[in-house]
Amino acid sequence: MLFRSNPLPKVFEQGLTVRERLERRDDIQAPLLRQLKQEGATDYIVMPVVFSDGHIDALSVASDRAGGYSRADLARLKEQVEAERKAVEEAESALKELEARRAGLEGAQRVAL
Repeated sequence: MLFRSNPLPKVFEQGLTVRERLERRDDIQAPLLRQLKQEGATDYIVMPVVFSDGHIDALSVASDRAGGYSRADLARLKEQVEAERKAVEEAESALKELEARRAGLEGAQRVAL
């Protein structure tokens, strides 16, 4: 039940970005969000990071600034998440290519021996 009160299921199951303006709410059910508010957080965002193979990961951030995140903050955050997702996929692709080359070289060495 606690997992369902958490915003993460909406991210993983529906691919939604969830924002909770903590400074405006007193009826927070999710333990994590209650704790963040007690520690001074004013805004909480969790967003999906969707990879080209369909895998969904999540990034969550919290602000302690009065008023929370601005629209410009959110736009920059989305741009950064997309750039990081692309970098991860490019690194994974390069690693797979190197692994394939290594496997090919090892096979060729065995044949040559």
